[in-house]
Amino acid sequence: MLRIQRTGAARASQRGAPGDGRLRLRRTGIAMVDAGLRAACQQGASAEASQSLDLSFIDAMIPHHEGAIAMAQQALEQAEHDELKQMAQEIISAQEAEIAQLQAWRTAWYPDAAPTAGMGMDMGTMEVAGGDQPFDLRFIDGKITALLQSNPKESQ
Repeated sequence: MLRIQRTGAARASQRGAPGDGRLRLRRTGIAMVDAGLRAACQQGASAEASQSLDLSFIDAMIPHHEGAIAMAQQALEQAEHDELKQMAQEIISAQEAEIAQLQAWRTAWYPDAAPTAGMGMDMGTMEVAGGDQPFDLRFIDGKITALLQSNPKESQ
């Protein structure tokens, strides 16, 4: 198990553990949908608006996951530590599966829908910042920042 401690306590855990990225992703998605549903309910949303939220969520998450894959591919090429390379490969596998699922839902549920603008939420940049620090440190900092930006409750 790789444990990382920087600016707060961040942990990269083994696959399937409570701190697993897949569980965090689901919590993030649920938090985003919950926020969107609350906003829609406050506006007296109908069932059509609820469906629109699902479509917007799908359209927001696909590029977000693609960004995570690009960031992880960079780690596969540049990371020094094998643990980060393993984590990067797990991120790629998980995100590719999530994208495939989202695309399947979109095709099944909204076959004729035009692309939406997503949910209008800033989920942060999904890239490893340049700089003089070692790549591994910049990757870790980038992942922490991306997770905190996509799930503000985690930063509290």
